[in-house]
Amino acid sequence: MPPAAIFCRYAIVLLALLWSTGSLAKRETYEGNLIPNTREPPISIVLQMEDAGGFLTGTVKVGAPLNGNAEIHNGRNVAGSCNLNTVLNNFVTLRLYGSCGTTVFEGYYTIYYTQSRSLARGTFRILRKVRLSDKNIDEIAPPTQTMSACIKTNTRCLAACPRGDTDIEYLCSNRCRTKLQTCKTQVKQADTDEAQ
Repeated sequence: MPPAAIFCRYAIVLLALLWSTGSLAKRETYEGNLIPNTREPPISIVLQMEDAGGFLTGTVKVGAPLNGNAEIHNGRNVAGSCNLNTVLNNFVTLRLYGSCGTTVFEGYYTIYYTQSRSLARGTFRILRKVRLSDKNIDEIAPPTQTMSACIKTNTRCLAACPRGDTDIEYLCSNRCRTKLQTCKTQVKQADTDEAQ
């Protein structure tokens, strides 16, 4: 393989790793609407989402006529392109896929109705809500991180690392290790602050 091709390959992987670390580090709340391709009215949606090493977790709540509230069944963030599924109830599955970032998540959705075996499609644009901590008032909210949460996040991060190329595996595992140490330091600092 020519050196230029190898360099391009590593550069793309490195950019993907850097992008995924900065896009959704904390649990973010997004609000907006699903816009059907038909003339039906928009459907409100609230998405609480966290990116842990490229794996998306959280909850999805949608308004009428779906009226569902469920956990994200499975979700991935690959270089700012998110794809997630949730089973709202026994009859409705929702899939969102598109571009996700720190301020907006937008793209396309598909609703699968299991009883009628039919699909509904449309677009969505949901904006991130500003948290108190974004305005430097985060000392009001108690810390939610625990050592076990740090370890779980690290496990997910390591599981998301690509396999087959030792250099890329090393870069990815190093990034996971750094994030784990940062998380542990934050938990220890929070425990120290509470003790005082």
